[in-house]
Amino acid sequence: MYIFIFNYANPGNTVTVKATKSDDNMANISEKTRILCRAWNVKSVDDEKPSGDAPTKIYFTTAGTYVRFPVGTTAEPQLAYWGWTDESKNKIFYYRDGFGEALPATLTVLTNTELILVDAGNRVLKMEPSN
Repeated sequence: MYIFIFNYANPGNTVTVKATKSDDNMANISEKTRILCRAWNVKSVDDEKPSGDAPTKIYFTTAGTYVRFPVGTTAEPQLAYWGWTDESKNKIFYYRDGFGEALPATLTVLTNTELILVDAGNRVLKMEPSN
């Protein structure tokens, strides 16, 4: 089991997120998955600074999970799930407990330096890799 520890906005507060490693062999991970699976800072949502329920950071894992860090220093990070629905077309699904069903998203840009994701609500999230 891997344990990821993230320190976020409010110094001194630590959140521990546990995820189990997928049985997938890392050698079989696609190039697109390698690029996607990292921490991304959300620069904008619909060309505006993230606010409301929008995340400020998203961390995708090769195990099919992601952690989203909502706006605000008191908001708790949320563990959720993702997967490819059509990797050749940069289509993914995402799901959080309480959604009721998996939702579609499209990665309109996926490079080592930029990620643009259009979610099920047609919000455009522009991201850059986190340092």
